[in-house]
Amino acid sequence: PRLKLSDMKENLEGLRGQAVEALESLRATAQGLRPRIIDDLGLAAALDWIAEELEKDQKMQAQVEATGIDRELSPETQIVLFRIAQEALNNIRKHAKATVVTIKVKGETDHITMTVTDNGLGFKVPERFEDMVSAGRLGLMGMYERSRLLNGSLQIKSTPGKGTELLVRLPWQVSDTKDLLTG
Repeated sequence: PRLKLSDMKENLEGLRGQAVEALESLRATAQGLRPRIIDDLGLAAALDWIAEELEKDQKMQAQVEATGIDRELSPETQIVLFRIAQEALNNIRKHAKATVVTIKVKGETDHITMTVTDNGLGFKVPERFEDMVSAGRLGLMGMYERSRLLNGSLQIKSTPGKGTELLVRLPWQVSDTKDLLTG
């Protein structure tokens, strides 16, 4: 049986209502997830803080280098970089047995990059990001999805026994999702 136009319109209106509810819920969650330290002191200081926490917690040297981020970074760019760094450090803490970790953030003309490098155990990186889930690497998949949310990219280079390098690249201007994440 063919759907009537009026039924389709009713279904679409229902879907739109659900989407609006989901968006409002996401806004509230995003505001709740934003660490105050970013607002108070900026991204570099927030990254320093999580690096210091890692050093206290583990016998590991962690350093942060930030260059070229004097220009204002959008709130969503800051939170995505912070959360990716946080998840990367969490993975290093749990799995890598590293002694040295470096976070480098570099602002360029039209994009910003962040690398998180460790000298730990390393691992075999699945060929496709979609294979991360089946490999039980949900944290890496989450980082990938966060970077894609802002039209960015994430690359992971790792060799068993030789450490890991994670590279995030995000565009400076993020207009599509600004309303979505900041309300």
